[in-house]
Amino acid sequence: MKYLIFVLLLSGASVYAQDIITLRNGDEIRARVLEISSSELRYKRFDNLEGPTIIVPRNDVFFINYEDGTREIITSLSKPSTTINRGENDLTNIVNRTDKEQIVKPVSQSQLRKEQRLEEKKQRKKDRQRNRQLRREQIKKYPDQYH
Repeated sequence: MKYLIFVLLLSGASVYAQDIITLRNGDEIRARVLEISSSELRYKRFDNLEGPTIIVPRNDVFFINYEDGTREIITSLSKPSTTINRGENDLTNIVNRTDKEQIVKPVSQSQLRKEQRLEEKKQRKKDRQRNRQLRREQIKKYPDQYH
């Protein structure tokens, strides 16, 4: 009986372990990697381990974070880029370090909202400064109306 409980606990713990495949376009896929060949990667989606095996060309995969915490770079990014690739669900900012070395820095939705609020705040400040300047000009032009 103790052996059966121990096996059930171990099988339940392994269900929560997953690999994360990061594609070159910045998309992340939670999966169980089955096989990596010279031309393709085979995996099963983590939310459907009983489902079909999915095959992705190896050139489309940037790196894999395995469940044990190790990272394997599959294909390096070929061209240096300083662009921001912003999809609807997963945001990725590709930052250029050197001609050959690049890092992928995830940008969360909350960070994006924070940046938008900061931009809006800067715009409001510019508007207030412009309004103050216009008011000063009106006071200079029509001093009798404002005293």
